[in-house]
Amino acid sequence: MSQRSPETLPYGLGAAILTVLAFVLVEMLIGGVLADLQDTLALSDVQLGELARVLATGVVVSTLLVWRGLTHAQLLHDAPSPPLRTLVFTAAPLLALLPLLWSVNGWMDWLLQALLPLSAWEAEWFAHAVDGTFAATLSACVLAPVLEEMLFRGLLLRGLLLRYPPATAIVHSAALFGLAHFNVYQFFVGFSTGLVLGLAYQRTRSLWPCVLLHAAFNGGVLWMASSDGQGLSEVIGHPLGLPLSAALFVWGLRRLLRLPSKP
Repeated sequence: MSQRSPETLPYGLGAAILTVLAFVLVEMLIGGVLADLQDTLALSDVQLGELARVLATGVVVSTLLVWRGLTHAQLLHDAPSPPLRTLVFTAAPLLALLPLLWSVNGWMDWLLQALLPLSAWEAEWFAHAVDGTFAATLSACVLAPVLEEMLFRGLLLRGLLLRYPPATAIVHSAALFGLAHFNVYQFFVGFSTGLVLGLAYQRTRSLWPCVLLHAAFNGGVLWMASSDGQGLSEVIGHPLGLPLSAALFVWGLRRLLRLPSKP
């Protein structure tokens, strides 16, 4: 009997959880090393944390690529249609989902902070993470979308889809994505966006639509933070804001669900 390649081996929830735990451990180890060099590298605490996360993601993704027998090209796009064609056909439906995602997550963030007020350290960390500087924008709109999509959709969800029904695999991967943010405030954002990102990957088997949606979502969050929430208030405070956002979400979701599921 021929031995199956690593890519065809089932990758269950237990292995996915272990992968996330390994990611956390690697991030902590790298963060410890960078902390010793913080003054030399002239890094703030937020920049140090982001750099540790980026490097840890790169280490884990590279290791899993070798183990799973995948190339970077397969990871980023493993569908019959060309990447640009896939992106063109999915861009409008995916972007149509954003207004409702921003609104729901904005209300959820407000509710959580009312129930569980941020500590001084948490408030400072979140303020620096969305302060609009070049480093924060690069991290939120480029590095995080590419690297996190490679890990959570390109590897973890890809593996979960080999063992579980699509809905189960998507929910599992979204929960892990939320938990990997390490705080309750970002868990619900990660989980809700993870569901949509997981559906986009399951339908296209391409990370490029996921990267687009991830980057656009984070970019909108940065813009709203820079306007002290006024951008979000203008959207959800308008009488037609919520109904229009919901209508766009339903249209985009139906378009995504009409896409043929890729094996």
